[in-house]
Amino acid sequence: MNPEFCSSKPVDGFGWWQILLLINLTLLGCWSSDAPPPVINSSNPTINSDDTGKLDHRIRFVEKTARTGINFVPRNGVEADEYTILETLGTGVAFLDVDADGWEDLLFPGGGTITSARTIAGRPPGLFRNLGEWQFDDVTTPSGLHSTELYSHGAAAMDFDNDGFRDVLITGYQGAMLYRNLGDGTFDEQPLSTGPRESIWSTTAAWGDLNNDGYPDVYIARYLDWSFKNHPQCISLVGARRDNCAPFKFKGLPDAVFYNEGNGRFRETTFDQIATEGGKGLAVAIADLDADHDLDVYVANDAVPNMLYSNEGAESFEEVGVQSGTALDAAGESDGSMGIGIGDFNRDGRPDIWVTNYQDQSFALYENTGDLTFRHVSGKRGIDRIGVKFVGWGTEFADFDHDGDEDLVAVTGHVMRTPVRAPIRQQPILLENLDGESFIESSRTAGPFFSHADMSRGAATGDLDRDGDIDIAISRLNEPVAILSNESKTESPSIKIRLVGTLSPREPIGAMVEWVDSQHRSVRWITGGGSYLSTRSPLIHLPLLARIKNSPLPRLRITWPSGQTQEITIPNGLTDILTIIENSAPRT
Repeated sequence: MNPEFCSSKPVDGFGWWQILLLINLTLLGCWSSDAPPPVINSSNPTINSDDTGKLDHRIRFVEKTARTGINFVPRNGVEADEYTILETLGTGVAFLDVDADGWEDLLFPGGGTITSARTIAGRPPGLFRNLGEWQFDDVTTPSGLHSTELYSHGAAAMDFDNDGFRDVLITGYQGAMLYRNLGDGTFDEQPLSTGPRESIWSTTAAWGDLNNDGYPDVYIARYLDWSFKNHPQCISLVGARRDNCAPFKFKGLPDAVFYNEGNGRFRETTFDQIATEGGKGLAVAIADLDADHDLDVYVANDAVPNMLYSNEGAESFEEVGVQSGTALDAAGESDGSMGIGIGDFNRDGRPDIWVTNYQDQSFALYENTGDLTFRHVSGKRGIDRIGVKFVGWGTEFADFDHDGDEDLVAVTGHVMRTPVRAPIRQQPILLENLDGESFIESSRTAGPFFSHADMSRGAATGDLDRDGDIDIAISRLNEPVAILSNESKTESPSIKIRLVGTLSPREPIGAMVEWVDSQHRSVRWITGGGSYLSTRSPLIHLPLLARIKNSPLPRLRITWPSGQTQEITIPNGLTDILTIIENSAPRT
């Protein structure tokens, strides 16, 4: 906690009423802080960065929202003036090609409202079909996804029944609802359990075949035991006003795993550590972090240690967060963690972990050193230069400029109505990867959207206009969602790779694609979950760096979750999507 405001000890020179106020603040709660950061006088903070005048920033985005016809506003019920922690989380966004026509469609959870009678109600999501040329059609009502049962947060898309169409799990305050894609543009609710749908605060979810039986399972992260029966009044550190409570005012809830039986049914269980300790989960990512051909689970928790579950086989998992080096910050303290990215920032062939955190905390870059051990390298790799005044949410690793290394994007926005030393509305962050050695902040050269402060939450990436580069969709609190077109100067053309499992699940979470040319080596993975409340496109983007050097095209090596491997050479003249079927010849 911040000793300046959260200590229960009297402060020299304070009057009796000030001492009482400090005691009150201690009892009512405030967000934790390791040390007071510098005072920020601007309503829109700027990122601390080195002089980069000599660096040719290539990454640039143009907002296309007005052109798309998407005018969707997720709500959180703030107008009820109840100051609930429920209002702080917001919503995400999912890329899902509903009709498998090759164009990425978008789904935005709608959030919810709070009535004057303290009733929590859901709002329908928005499903928008991509017509091409940056035109989208609102198909929410005919799709069957217009339910208002859930005060919704997240959208976790996955082809859970291996039929070729992406389904979606929507998470929220009253639980989770699974919708099966019927393949004709409509969805039907599919129960996760045979009993009544539970009413528990489920924040987000991630899919992946955790027991290697060929069917995607789902890990659901849960948050706090808040309700209107457990709704304390908390006081801001600014002007002694009422404000939203901090997460440490509430107990965490145990996460859950639903194993896919392959017959339309799921079997609920919990890892031992989840059942006994619980967490305060806000993001979860599933990936093969130690290259042993099974999927591990990483959970970003709010103000308690993050958790890393090592898959030991036979549905057995060991929690190794602390010993792996991914549970805490560089000083051994818990962060308020919100978003997760999985990528190979230094191009050493091992998946690294990136986590967005709360104000007064460094965003965390954990470098994978092998054998499921990691090093906190935010300072060494230039991350700390962005400062500690941001509250980070949705985030992604992506090679935005096709130079072979993965850049980072993160959206931000405060949770407090009257925050200390930071504005409520905050600008997005773009970190350009400098050949795997370090990151440099390039937000100010990335287009007007990255200079605009707002209240963002979810973020996901994919190619919305099929021009080969990676675009971004962003969800905001009580404001229209944002659609960003990638207009970067790219070093090379690119293709997209779609992996289709046969022995592995059709959408093969954990698959690895490695390519090598005369100059470069790169690795990409298909991962489950990640970001914050959101789902990225399942396609892997491959920059064809060799093509501009007139050298042979790279040879691909695919390692499937089943353990099978394939090697292929990229066909000449390919410019769009390469489909690779497990143990079959590739299709263009």
